Amino acid sequence: MLFDEIEAITFDVPSDNSNWADGTYYISFWNALRGLYLKNPNVISIVVAGTNPRINEIPVLHNGSTNPMYGQLALSNQGAYLLPFTLIDTQNMVNTLGGYMGLSFDDHVCSSLTLDCGGHPYLIRLLCSFINHEIKDAGLSRPRTVSQSKYNEFIKLFEETNEATGFYLMILNILVTNYPKEFNVLKELALNGGKYISNFVDDNALLHLLGYGLIENVDGIYKIRFKTIERYLLGKYKYERTNLTIEEQKQEIQYRINSVEMSLRKLVKNTLATLKGINKAKELVLKVMTEHTAIQSYDLTKANSLS
Repeated sequence: MLFDEIEAITFDVPSDNSNWADGTYYISFWNALRGLYLKNPNVISIVVAGTNPRINEIPVLHNGSTNPMYGQLALSNQGAYLLPFTLIDTQNMVNTLGGYMGLSFDDHVCSSLTLDCGGHPYLIRLLCSFINHEIKDAGLSRPRTVSQSKYNEFIKLFEETNEATGFYLMILNILVTNYPKEFNVLKELALNGGKYISNFVDDNALLHLLGYGLIENVDGIYKIRFKTIERYLLGKYKYERTNLTIEEQKQEIQYRINSVEMSLRKLVKNTLATLKGINKAKELVLKVMTEHTAIQSYDLTKANSLS
């Protein structure tokens, strides 16, 4: 028996049916199946698949009931996870599927795909599909080998798409909803690195993230496996960085000042253009600048953008 998307009937996971979420149906269902399996071990096998491994990791439900499936899906929690793709796995997949579309990816690009996507096959395929459409839209000839320089362009564009953001949120929302400690560890790794993180976080949270394939331990230092997710978290929570040096604090302040200045410029431009019209707005700006020394070196051809 194969159960896909097991999180839909797992306790404590948001569901349309409260009897599954509170564990009422969950305990009865799995107790019955376990009883059947114990009586007929050679007749039935159970395979469970999904994005949330809670069914195998929590020994006791919130109501005090024992979880009948705790630790039952493998000899250990670590064994319950599918391993990420290796470089060879990525090479085989993208060059086989890409070959049907006249695309190939050299070893350097395959290495970047594996690192950026954390060896996650679905994310790799999403990115390669995006690359394929970009090449098609640009009218580039095929067969074609995707170079590292072109890949670097594509990955930046891809990370701004709804498809990429949707994937990040799919993974991160599981942590936010069910494993807040693990999410905070992941965010801390993105913002401040993992050199000293093991000194002040829960070891169980680290072990869970390791098993989930989201982080890795490289020579005693924990790192996020998905470079794309790391960049997403860094961008989303960049103002929460801590332990900055004096120089980094100066850079951070200057960055924020520049960002605010550009936002204010756009606000003033759009407001004036809406209230006065483009031409009148341009006249007002130039009139204010007439007695300013900057007007002497100002390029009037740029006045249409009110820059």
